[in-house]
Amino acid sequence: MNSITTLDDLWMGRPRSIAVGLLESDGHRAIVDPGPGSTLDTLHQQLRARGLGVGDLDAMLLTHIHLDHAGATGALVRENPRLAVYVHKNGAPHVIDPSKLLASAQRLWPNELQRLFGEALPVPAENLRILEGGEDLKLGSRKVEVVYTPSPPSSSANRRGSFSRTSVIPIIPPNTSSCSANGCIAGPRSPQKSCAGPPAIPPRWIPSCPPHMPKSLSISPPVKRNTTPLAPA
Repeated sequence: MNSITTLDDLWMGRPRSIAVGLLESDGHRAIVDPGPGSTLDTLHQQLRARGLGVGDLDAMLLTHIHLDHAGATGALVRENPRLAVYVHKNGAPHVIDPSKLLASAQRLWPNELQRLFGEALPVPAENLRILEGGEDLKLGSRKVEVVYTPSPPSSSANRRGSFSRTSVIPIIPPNTSSCSANGCIAGPRSPQKSCAGPPAIPPRWIPSCPPHMPKSLSISPPVKRNTTPLAPA
């Protein structure tokens, strides 16, 4: 059985704000972007509702390392030490040691960081599976293609609390059609709408973004933008 399920993290009590993608294939289970540490309890509830627990997961695929997408990674690995974590090579150091990421986010949310995003724990290096882009991953009987989509220049990215060049897109063919987990590159998508919204890109970044967009939107047509509705980073 191959299936892709959206698990709503109900971030800050808001439906369709941050979600997790659950990929199941022949007994292999992986999640795409586990979300922030503040939504761990909800993620546990969503898994239990499907008869699963964190111990039943085999892998996590991180599109990038922003706290709203990957902040819960370390806590989940602590709960299930056999989890394999797939992450781009430039994001890997900040998954192993999230101190710079947290310090940058602290500047943006000096009084709200814990409430909004919870705890971000380090991930042991031995759990990481380092990606560069271009890999074909085998998850059960499912093939997942990895595409590297660099973010805007680091000088702009660091001002916004992120790290440049850490994004990857898993392209997930279930049966005869394909979909992609684009993280933030294509904007949020609500299940109630047939199209994705615009990405949350600060105006100063716009000139540097178009070269990366065609790469993500022209792969293995037809491609459905955003497997899961994720909050703007």
